[in-house]
Amino acid sequence: MNLEKMMDHMIGDKIRKLRKTLGLTQERFCEKYENKVSIDKYRLSAIENGRREKNKNPHYLTKDQLIFFSDLMNEDITTFMYGDTQRKHQLIKVMLLNIFMNGTTESGHTMDPKVEQTP
Repeated sequence: MNLEKMMDHMIGDKIRKLRKTLGLTQERFCEKYENKVSIDKYRLSAIENGRREKNKNPHYLTKDQLIFFSDLMNEDITTFMYGDTQRKHQLIKVMLLNIFMNGTTESGHTMDPKVEQTP
């Protein structure tokens, strides 16, 4: 499991749910907030689907986008990124499970393949 991808999907789902709660299409959402954040429907689609555009921006969200979405959801940036206490506990459990499932092999060979486990 890739924690980065998992976080990207979690945040993307959160943004998609907000947009749908507001009753807006991706295009309409971008038009409505064009004066507040620089985002087009293609980038919004990528964000909602947890896709990074590493050739354009190695980060999932720009600083301005982070501030915009956290403000729109009425959350501080930490809560927006990692969720409430219950969600943080779930993330910690998933990370620990991943560490145990993908730990080093008993053989000690550095070339042994690691098997990715998804809960």
